[in-house]
Amino acid sequence: MILIVIAALSIQSCDDYFNPEPGSDYDIQWPVPHVELPMESMTVDTEYTLTGENLDKVFQVFIGPDQAQIIDTLADRITFKTPRLFDRNSLTLRNYYDYSYRSHQQIRPEYLPVTITTWPATIRRTQSLTLVGENVDQLGEVIIGNTNIPVNGRIIEDDTYQRITLSLDDVEIDASLNKVLLRAIALDGSFLEAPDSTIIN
Repeated sequence: MILIVIAALSIQSCDDYFNPEPGSDYDIQWPVPHVELPMESMTVDTEYTLTGENLDKVFQVFIGPDQAQIIDTLADRITFKTPRLFDRNSLTLRNYYDYSYRSHQQIRPEYLPVTITTWPATIRRTQSLTLVGENVDQLGEVIIGNTNIPVNGRIIEDDTYQRITLSLDDVEIDASLNKVLLRAIALDGSFLEAPDSTIIN
């Protein structure tokens, strides 16, 4: 019976050592991640490798609230792909010991260029509008005549980012208009315009 108790305590002790509870008071100096951040901006959806210390146990990377995809980690370097969309914010790394690194420097996003190859020929009020092209999740707003519609590329359903559909349920389009010019502004500041006017039904 005594042997069983000793064995159980030993197992529990080992389990606590390798799987510590965050915030527990241990004498062990758990590794804290740190990276060098030589750049002020990063392009979205792009791989970057940063050097630093204690990076092999990092399992989460964020820019602000947006999570990056970790490609590889070594003790002195980490490779990750930036999110498709993120705002200017700090870089955060979190490891398995619940220790984090957060940069004082904020990363400025550089967005991908947008092209629109297919604009709708007809728009029906209170329904939807679909645009087809490349990197359409990088649009900031679509303009129907004089009506501006904000675009949230984070909720796009197309994994290829070639098609985006915007609901017009809550959009008020001037009832007197029969035709309008469709335009769009991308997050990189570029301006796109339909080649022809669009009929409104």
